[in-house]
Amino acid sequence: MPAPRTGTTTSNVNLRKGPGSTFEVVTLLPNRTTVTILSESGLWYQVTANSQKGYVHRDFVVLPTQKVSSGFLIHLPAAKTWPLAPTKLKNPPPDADGKTKQVARIWNKYGGLLQRLSDRLRIEAAVAVAVIAAESSGNGFLNNRLIIRFENHYFWRLWGKENADKFRRHFSFNDAEPWKEHQYRPDANAAWQNFHGSQDSEWIVFTKARSLNDEAAKSSISMGLPQIMGANYKLIGYEGAGAMFASFSKDERNQILGLFDFIQGPEIVSRKVIALQNLDFVAFAEQYNGPGQAAMYGSLLRLYYELFRMLN
Repeated sequence: MPAPRTGTTTSNVNLRKGPGSTFEVVTLLPNRTTVTILSESGLWYQVTANSQKGYVHRDFVVLPTQKVSSGFLIHLPAAKTWPLAPTKLKNPPPDADGKTKQVARIWNKYGGLLQRLSDRLRIEAAVAVAVIAAESSGNGFLNNRLIIRFENHYFWRLWGKENADKFRRHFSFNDAEPWKEHQYRPDANAAWQNFHGSQDSEWIVFTKARSLNDEAAKSSISMGLPQIMGANYKLIGYEGAGAMFASFSKDERNQILGLFDFIQGPEIVSRKVIALQNLDFVAFAEQYNGPGQAAMYGSLLRLYYELFRMLN
């Protein structure tokens, strides 16, 4: 008879009497509690822990097979030498739509590195392709410049609120929903302009912000293929947003390593990794981009994933 499976909780989690969040809580299991898995019921494990039996959601339990190597990939010398291109290309059919051609192009350009890094995180390479397709067009640069998106509300938070008059001469956003209605003007006498959707405009706004505070400006942009915010530099192994910007500006390899470092984090247990291992794209979207549009983003990820899986 095979030995029962064990797992470890990834945070404080409720042990419930049944497989659902409406069931009564038996007890609260602390982070890193060892549980013995008795059975599965949908997204729930029936477990025993500390001599008590109940159910926990699988998103809060990591199995030994789901653990990954710790440490930042950007600091791994071998990662600098892994081939970027795959050994076998994907060929979309002649009548393929734009999204299918896009996932094929991403694979044909970066598939070698994506496969190596996906194997390390124990996820399907198709998942990595889907994340890049959803985050960007599959390009880290346009006209030899890093693809960016400048976020006015981040710059306000990091610099503007302490320099409100200077900030408001050039930048505006919706106070109630600060990720919306971003506008820019070069001086106080000029008309407000929208700038998202044009890399030339993004760079004009970013360059102005850099003249006011360089590090805060670099912390206020999402960068390259994975569109990771500069403010997240610590989470992917950099000493500052400026160092991350310089690295991402060098080549797309560093951007892909940054993507996998952001998914993995520095620990051996990552809820983003577990979500991708389980093909739970909505749970991944909640952790990667926030809960606001997780369902929409999760559906887009699954679409790209399935399109890639159909390629020869």
